[in-house]
Amino acid sequence: MPVVKRLFGDGSKCVGCNICMMTCPMVNFGEEKLSKSKIKIIDNDPNGFRINVCNNCGICMWNCPENAISIVNKSILIDEALCTLCGVCVEVCPTKSIWITSELPIPNKCVTCGACVDNCPTGALKMTEMEIKPIYKA
Repeated sequence: MPVVKRLFGDGSKCVGCNICMMTCPMVNFGEEKLSKSKIKIIDNDPNGFRINVCNNCGICMWNCPENAISIVNKSILIDEALCTLCGVCVEVCPTKSIWITSELPIPNKCVTCGACVDNCPTGALKMTEMEIKPIYKA
């Protein structure tokens, strides 16, 4: 089974500073534009803050009809040349961590670069590695 990097967020340690949300687009797009952030902090959760980010489960990859999503250096990435913006990845994502925006040529999804982990002042984010197995949705 393939091994991928997996990002985990601990909402009990999150203080809602949004540094992760600001760091992400700076590192990935060279601009501090929150709408391009691949991580979202949800502050209306009854238990405090909820960190919404892709956990690289692979469901999007195994269900993409264009085979536009693959594992590269332990990260699950979308190939812009193959992606047709069909939206299947968005529909099957169990964490709702992939979305389509007019600002980007492919669906927005975490690339597990680790910038958010490195810049989180409270240690609410951590990166691990995990084996994943194929999961298909009908």
